[in-house]
Amino acid sequence: MPKEFLHLVKKRRCSIENGFVEKYRFRLKDGEHIESALRVRGKDAELYLSCQVGCGIGCQFCECSVEWLIRDLSWKEIFAQVDKIFGEKCNNSLRITFNGIGEPTNNEKEVTKAISKILKKYPQSNIKITTTGANHKALKKWLKFPISLQLSLHAPTSDLREKIIETIMDVDKIIKAARNFAKAKREKVAVNFLLLKNFNDSYEVIDSLLKKLNPRYFSIIFSKLNPAFGQKFSYEPSEKFDQMSEYVASRGFEVAEFEDIGQEIDAACGQLRA
Repeated sequence: MPKEFLHLVKKRRCSIENGFVEKYRFRLKDGEHIESALRVRGKDAELYLSCQVGCGIGCQFCECSVEWLIRDLSWKEIFAQVDKIFGEKCNNSLRITFNGIGEPTNNEKEVTKAISKILKKYPQSNIKITTTGANHKALKKWLKFPISLQLSLHAPTSDLREKIIETIMDVDKIIKAARNFAKAKREKVAVNFLLLKNFNDSYEVIDSLLKKLNPRYFSIIFSKLNPAFGQKFSYEPSEKFDQMSEYVASRGFEVAEFEDIGQEIDAACGQLRA
């Protein structure tokens, strides 16, 4: 695979406990730019992969939406990120997450090809798709791959979700598609829930969410807000996360708090941009 699909124009790095985080800014052949991020801790490495230039979902807490959607990446451009970054680190345990710029289900065809190529060259890699569920029908087509799924939900109802995500989606249909994915895979889908102060952090909202999920098929991940362009939401203190995590666990769900690192170099979740 030729590597000239991407040209590295900038790399930033910060240290973390027992490892480091790197952010890569690439220029594409047509002059557009994307970013990827790599986290290495010990022998464990995770790559945040981009699949579009910009993003058309419109999450108000994410840098990806600043440029809106410019174009899809080709499978070669997606694969080249892995090849350039992981090519020198292939002795590590490889984890690849479609959690960079773009919505994977809205670039289903090229993402599918990229997954196939990645698994062929890096068969030891573990791939995870992170999606808002914009094109939830795409999930069926990815059942053939040994991948896991994370659903960026952030709200239990369509009406509430539309206040923070501009693209209109049917939350109930998305949850149903994710549940079917979990059943077919016999593996839980992780529901990512960005806890926002005075928006979705009440017991009433959390109860509404849990009523729609089955702990047999779903686990919950609470995420913290990162600084992003134009954000209008407030941070929650750590005590609130602990409180909500304990409450969700008491309802029978596996629950975790997302450890987001790399804020110093704008490489954390929601901070990559085209």
